[in-house]
Amino acid sequence: ASIIEYMGLGFFDDELKKYNENNINITLRPVFSSLVQDGKKSIDRYMKFVSKYSPKQKIIILGSDEILGGEENIDYLQKSMKQNNLYPIAIETSLQDGNIDLKGLRALIQNMNYQATRLFSTLSYIQERYDYSIAGHHEGQEIMNTYYRAITERNIRVIYFRPFHHKEGAVITDMNLYKKRFDELNARLYKFYGIKPVSNENDLKMLGNFDISRTIKLLVYIAVLFSVCLIFAELFPSSKITNSPKISVSLSFLVVLAMQALSKDKFDSIIALLATVTFPTLSIIYLLRKIKSYEQNISLLEKSYISLFLKGITDLIKCVFISFVGAVFLATLYTKSVYLLEFNKFSGVKISQMIPLLTSIISYLCIIGVGEYFDNSQTLRVQIRQTLQKNVKIWQVIIGFILIGVLGMMIIRSGHDSNVEPSNMELLFRNILEHVTPARPRNKAIFLGFPALIIFVILAGKKTLRTFYIIFTLASTIGQANILNTFSHIRTPFLMSVYRTIDEYIFAIVFTFILVALFTICEKIIKRKNINA
Repeated sequence: ASIIEYMGLGFFDDELKKYNENNINITLRPVFSSLVQDGKKSIDRYMKFVSKYSPKQKIIILGSDEILGGEENIDYLQKSMKQNNLYPIAIETSLQDGNIDLKGLRALIQNMNYQATRLFSTLSYIQERYDYSIAGHHEGQEIMNTYYRAITERNIRVIYFRPFHHKEGAVITDMNLYKKRFDELNARLYKFYGIKPVSNENDLKMLGNFDISRTIKLLVYIAVLFSVCLIFAELFPSSKITNSPKISVSLSFLVVLAMQALSKDKFDSIIALLATVTFPTLSIIYLLRKIKSYEQNISLLEKSYISLFLKGITDLIKCVFISFVGAVFLATLYTKSVYLLEFNKFSGVKISQMIPLLTSIISYLCIIGVGEYFDNSQTLRVQIRQTLQKNVKIWQVIIGFILIGVLGMMIIRSGHDSNVEPSNMELLFRNILEHVTPARPRNKAIFLGFPALIIFVILAGKKTLRTFYIIFTLASTIGQANILNTFSHIRTPFLMSVYRTIDEYIFAIVFTFILVALFTICEKIIKRKNINA
């Protein structure tokens, strides 16, 4: 039964004639099984149908588990497709983390110089997003949001559409509703990205071949490896090796030359993974140096919360810039068509979020310490013993557990394979942001990572809540690692990631300002009551 399912038996001429007579454009999709079919004959038969019944067809969506004609006829298929002006399509997986594995497809697209694009399938669980029973999400809007994200974030240019239906199975037949939803989608795509639907005046655009010169990559290698030396020099300044810039540069060159023995892709992956760790770490090292100076600056006690807030947003933008430099290096190493079409992908996303948390703790211990605050001259064992002997209040424990829980949830929620679904209210908030911004900012940046950094600066200026400094360090690290995480999704256009980071910065400032303003008002009210009492 499975062989028959993947056996191409051709098309019904009478049915295809009806489409032609009604001026309906069609896309013929071939299926093929090398076990029972001749490769070249199957290719020729399919191309005849295309020439006769679908001459305007531009793409070929390959079915079954292998390309039309099989892997041994890739060159023949490529030649036939070129003669008929056809381009191959890669189908995204249901987890949205790559393409369905089709034997021979990757080699075919590579041979065609990456003149290809990607397709998003409207699977049954997508169809069931028709009605969420919340405002703006009860008539297929969330399905259109799914299409919008696929097109703008994942280099999708073809949508395999299926009708809306309720979870109970009833299909939506109101054609005016479909028209309204697609008109809204097209308006959003054009407003932010100038993307228009395919028409006689607007052809479907293929990706093409992208790669960065080896010379530019060599400079990136040196810069990233030098950042490793810079971290050691910052954390261990007494070391003679790390304290010498000349030695650090020399080591960078030696490591580059030694690692060139690896394949290009492996070497790029190692350097890119290093960048996702070193640059968030450098930004946190900068932050901790500033925190230490603020703690030692007694005059800041007289500053208002708003003044310290302004100082915080200045430090935030500097930290963001440091992390952004690493993001540029990451994008440079991965700007290749094979990544943009997601046949390859950056495999260190989880690691790149976890390791900076560890390096931030090490940075905290080296710069600030954990015993007598801001005196790390004692041994680590002494500092830990002093810390464990401190009296901790119940409210401090409660706040600590809440913050740790938030940190853990943010990490668990990352990635497409997370089993934690967003609530309806969060879904509504997300999509409001999608409609008003070019790229929706991530919640962990605007509500946790960036605000934590600003508040950290305020606390250091006021010399208060020192017990939670380490937690604010971790939260701030999540914000910086998030920047590299954003750019590690190479399929997403670079400018969109830039827009997202800018939006996160702006929204985080607004959110933190509201928190600071509310706290200032509450503090004044409490002081007045105490005076009157």
